Amino acid sequence: MLAALAERDIEVVGFDSSPEMVRRAHERLRRRQLRSDALVADLAGFELGRTFGGAICSVDSLAYLTRPADVSTHLACVAAHLRRGARYLVQLELRDPAHPWRGVRPSVWEAQRGNTRLKITWRVAQIDLAAAIEIQQARIEVIAGPERGRVFEERHTMASWTPERWAAAVAESGFTYGVVYEGDRPDRPPRPVGEAGRLLWHELLR
Repeated sequence: MLAALAERDIEVVGFDSSPEMVRRAHERLRRRQLRSDALVADLAGFELGRTFGGAICSVDSLAYLTRPADVSTHLACVAAHLRRGARYLVQLELRDPAHPWRGVRPSVWEAQRGNTRLKITWRVAQIDLAAAIEIQQARIEVIAGPERGRVFEERHTMASWTPERWAAAVAESGFTYGVVYEGDRPDRPPRPVGEAGRLLWHELLR
């Protein structure tokens, strides 16, 4: 996403807690001669030394913050780095309290780099709304290339959000809850605020 935005002549600063991922981002930006930057920083709390006209948190990344205090700190940090009137787009799934598994289904896609092709399956294995936690599993299969047949599996402990819990976190943050968009459809139609769903984009106003 960092390179894709930079290619549209948008100056972007991205960050990740992994030095290796930041190194790879720098290589990609340098190779394409793009005017953007990547930094090592913690999602729960950071200081970038400047303000911005907008921010994006995609692919459910915010759910890696499983402690409410860390989410509060994160939202406060983002707000402090945005100019008045800016928007923060957060992609975050929300679970229906009455039917937590409604709409939940695996995501499956393929990716290729060089002569290596991967098949990635990401699925929700467990939902515990009382504890506000869920377990998600990733399975990565090498389907072509020198290591064809290798399989890697990971388990991720993530926050499980309901519409009510998310709205309360936003209300305490200094942001105004604007619009919700349906990320599961290419035209991204608006959805009513307060509904559960997968791949939802939440527009928060500074």
